[in-house]
Amino acid sequence: MGFKILVVDDEETIRLGLKQIFSDHTVLLAAGGEAAVRLVIDERPSVVLLDIDMPGMSGLDVLAALKDLEHKPVVLMLTGNETLETAVKALELGAKSYITKPFEVAGIRRFVLAAVGENGGEGKSSARPWTVKKPG
Repeated sequence: MGFKILVVDDEETIRLGLKQIFSDHTVLLAAGGEAAVRLVIDERPSVVLLDIDMPGMSGLDVLAALKDLEHKPVVLMLTGNETLETAVKALELGAKSYITKPFEVAGIRRFVLAAVGENGGEGKSSARPWTVKKPG
């Protein structure tokens, strides 16, 4: 049984790539923060993959807006520029964890399925936050 995943990233290639990776599920796409908040309210996804660095409403701004909603999806932050300060702020705002770009297909699939397991969906639960990094 599939689940809904919302991918929020200002980079079209990232959005379309993640849509293909999770093609066996319902994938919703948003290029910006305002659209992301509307989709969470209207579509109630299980997981949100949320880019931190976006023009306009940043990923941290979106995360702060989601805190006040009745529906609480699991939020996994996406970042190409990880800093300890940003990661800590995202976790304080309610993100489950963060994933660094670029990521491996198999790793991000396992990570998202584990997160969905924690939100009443499929997959096994992961007790600790971690990142998916490209080897090398």
